[in-house]
Amino acid sequence: MTINNNFFSNKNGVNIEKWEIEPLVLRPEEVAEILRISKSQVYTLCREGEIPAFYIGRNLRIPSRDFSEWLDSQYSGLVSHAE
Repeated sequence: MTINNNFFSNKNGVNIEKWEIEPLVLRPEEVAEILRISKSQVYTLCREGEIPAFYIGRNLRIPSRDFSEWLDSQYSGLVSHAE
């Protein structure tokens, strides 16, 4: 889990510290936005086992660490084909 802290100024110009915690899991909508594809395409990729995912009840979730690793592997695959 990654924790980032950022500073921003409120309307009075006072610096305020903002803490952000990287989520452990992503929703299909979030993955679709990252990849710039449709949500239904994300469901298809997960159902086919292309993107690692699991269900919590009826809700599909994608582990953020696994997704990052999957995305890195997709990119490295493209680079090796270009050489």
